[in-house]
Amino acid sequence: MDVVQLLADLHPVRIRNIILRTVIMAVLVTSPTAVIALPFAFFIAKIASRRSRQAFLALVFLPLWASLPRPGVRVDQHPLEPRRIAKY
Repeated sequence: MDVVQLLADLHPVRIRNIILRTVIMAVLVTSPTAVIALPFAFFIAKIASRRSRQAFLALVFLPLWASLPRPGVRVDQHPLEPRRIAKY
């Protein structure tokens, strides 16, 4: 199905509901994250010693490093899809 046709078929009320749910979800996720992250960032920047600051920053970046692509894993392949073997 064409994306343009899909959007044309959606009723304006449904579009408004989708946008409203998206905004509500964004607020529900962003608010607790800010409440937790801002005091932690202040602590790292102003209170922590230089040595502990480096350790805290490493802990902050650790989840980001874990999401980097691994060697041998294709980025364009979904992990739940069966592997396609190319025939030459």
